[in-house]
Amino acid sequence: MTTPDKSRSATPSLAKRILLRFSHVFSAQFTEAVLSILFFVCVAWVNRALYGEIMYSIAVGVIVLRVVQFGLYYWLVGNLAGVSREESAGILVRVNAIKAALMAPSMIFVLALAWFRSFSSEQAWILLLVCAGHVLEALADTLFADFRVRGEQYREACIKIVGSVAGFGYGICAALMGLHPILVGLYKLVCSLVRILFAAKAYFADYGRMTNILPDPRSLWPVVRLAAVFAIIDILTNICNKSNILFLEWSTGAQGVAFYSATWIIVDSVSWFTVEQLLGWVVFPVLATLWVQKNPRFTLIIRSGAQWLIAVAFPIMFFLFVESDLIISLVYPNEYRDAAWMQRYLVWTIILSFVQYLFAYVMMVVGAQRLLLLFAVVATALNMLLNFTLVGTTGLLGGCLTIIFTKLSLAVMTSVYCQVRFRIFRLPDLLYPLWPAAACLCWFFGMEAIVTLRPAVASTLILYCVIIWKIGPRLMGRMPAGGNVSRSG
Repeated sequence: MTTPDKSRSATPSLAKRILLRFSHVFSAQFTEAVLSILFFVCVAWVNRALYGEIMYSIAVGVIVLRVVQFGLYYWLVGNLAGVSREESAGILVRVNAIKAALMAPSMIFVLALAWFRSFSSEQAWILLLVCAGHVLEALADTLFADFRVRGEQYREACIKIVGSVAGFGYGICAALMGLHPILVGLYKLVCSLVRILFAAKAYFADYGRMTNILPDPRSLWPVVRLAAVFAIIDILTNICNKSNILFLEWSTGAQGVAFYSATWIIVDSVSWFTVEQLLGWVVFPVLATLWVQKNPRFTLIIRSGAQWLIAVAFPIMFFLFVESDLIISLVYPNEYRDAAWMQRYLVWTIILSFVQYLFAYVMMVVGAQRLLLLFAVVATALNMLLNFTLVGTTGLLGGCLTIIFTKLSLAVMTSVYCQVRFRIFRLPDLLYPLWPAAACLCWFFGMEAIVTLRPAVASTLILYCVIIWKIGPRLMGRMPAGGNVSRSG
């Protein structure tokens, strides 16, 4: 009798728990994505200048959010697993105390930026309001990390959905009613305040009698010291992701930012959903637990996860590439047609983001965060060099190439490290996600010559999905089984 390959088998427990948790995360993110797209499209149609101002403010807001978060999420995941509820309560309070202390200098930086750039009062207020909304979101994120470690992503999803409906619903109504741009810019603040309110309610329901609201100041420094490396990595990575927008504003003005952002928000929504919601909020806590347990399935999850991420990235990139003109024309006014050619460049950031973040999370789990910090420093230096040399001379094309080459550098450095240390892939493991994509691409070119573009695209996507569905689990494996991956089991 043939013995089954245990490395390719999967018991329902871990696989189903991961999928269930991901489904909760997906529901919240899907709601936010739909509402945010509706909001941004409304603003783009109503006021193109306001759209550019909001997108610029979001780029700055994401950077200051990462400063306030200070890499504490990665420290939280490692320290919440396996501790008592009383200890968890104290950890959560200490983390939010650190975040609160970082808010004031972050907002001072935003004020200084508005003054240095000589923004109008309207643009300065929009910048401040959007950034304040991003910064306050960090407080609710602390409790969300606790939910993820306990496998209670459904509670996080409920809170996020309510916040998204309130914030983006308000923004859509404000934009359609033609309210003052500053009032439209309140959308993010409304979203974050609602999330904080419900997160605070959940915290006091779980931990109300277990800890003091004000932590001992002496307990904060050890947390700051241990989280500092993660914080710098996070800040540098987000600077790399957003810096080209700042240079584009300097080179092409708010209109150039609007054109670039019109397609970037579509492409980045796809990659960031997988990077943050699946990898960061579901897979990363699982990998951290398996590494602590010295579970041999650790490398199997990395290998299978990388293969499936690449396999999923190909059809998404293909569709966004070949249908870029249609997508942009359906979503945005005719003035945004330049966004279509940029989308054909930016789709490459999807697969690069998948690879970059998966192996970055692996490096954090195994204690290689200092080397990852060095990688981030190198990538940031390259990013600044590209911004100065490419964006200033080639404008929007330079902005696209800058983000692509930056992500490529990080993807190469992190994947090479993990391969050298763990020997994750053999040659057949690397070939499988590639040959179905290559075969389907040849099919597409052949069919396009026989039928029109749309039938060729549809038949290619169907063929690829059938190949992956039928052969993928056998060659790439399913999510390996494992033991308890959360405090709640």
